[in-house]
Amino acid sequence: MVKKIKSAIYYTGNKFRLVEQLLPLFPKNIDLFVDAFGGSGVVSLNVDSKQTWYNEFDPHTFRLYNLLRDTDPNVIINHIKERIKQFNLQKGKEKTDIGKPEYYAFRDYINQETKTNGYLSYLDAYALSYYAFCTSLRFDQKAEDNLKADVISTYGNREFNDGKSKAGKIIAHYNRLKEKNFYETTNFEIINLINKLLMNEHTLANRTFIYFDPPYLDTITTYNGGWDNEKEQHFKEMLYKLDLAGFKWGLSNIERPDLIEWANENGYTIKYLDIKYVSNGAGLKNHKEVYITNYKSE
Repeated sequence: MVKKIKSAIYYTGNKFRLVEQLLPLFPKNIDLFVDAFGGSGVVSLNVDSKQTWYNEFDPHTFRLYNLLRDTDPNVIINHIKERIKQFNLQKGKEKTDIGKPEYYAFRDYINQETKTNGYLSYLDAYALSYYAFCTSLRFDQKAEDNLKADVISTYGNREFNDGKSKAGKIIAHYNRLKEKNFYETTNFEIINLINKLLMNEHTLANRTFIYFDPPYLDTITTYNGGWDNEKEQHFKEMLYKLDLAGFKWGLSNIERPDLIEWANENGYTIKYLDIKYVSNGAGLKNHKEVYITNYKSE
């Protein structure tokens, strides 16, 4: 049994609260686990499989993932501490501006360095995230070159510390990734990923389980990558092709009449998960979480 850990990437929509419920519904003895909308990587971090294929279509999240996988955690932690000291980063106090000027000075520094060097320092951006709103990063989506995108995250009255919830999480994340046997890490759009799987169906279908956690249509978020009805329809068509090719897959989403109808029409299995969304921020309040599969849970 793999000990459950949280991801060191703070990501809207991450599935840590559902991992305990999801994993028992996955097939047993997974050879190759494909985390198709990898995001923070929290699901693949906690899946016991012989090989892992992490895919994330958002280039910034993908690079943060590789940063945390390939960089000694002490290098990351020490860099964060150096920036805290250099810019006097601190958690603010209610009804004051304490912490804000320092935060925005660091953000301006990052964006200026991006212009000077021609590329964004994800190490600096990651350090900034610990003081950002929701401890998450947002980037200028209008930038022609995402490597040169400005960081636009606002101040969040948060802070970094040496405890398990911050520094300890970076170390645990790195150590878990080092235990993984990676088949691939890719930055594919989802349709391209599925096409690649289908091209290799004779060698991959019987040994592969694919987990999908796409953006939810009924939500308003900054990470949905332009996901809309057209993309979802094309995605459903590709799921059917995976089904015909013999791949096992599971899909996380929220309950919607059209989604449930589609699942029932195709004979897929629907499981309701026990989670209560209490925030309207992403349009999730009062929604039920469902897990849809093309196989029967063992």
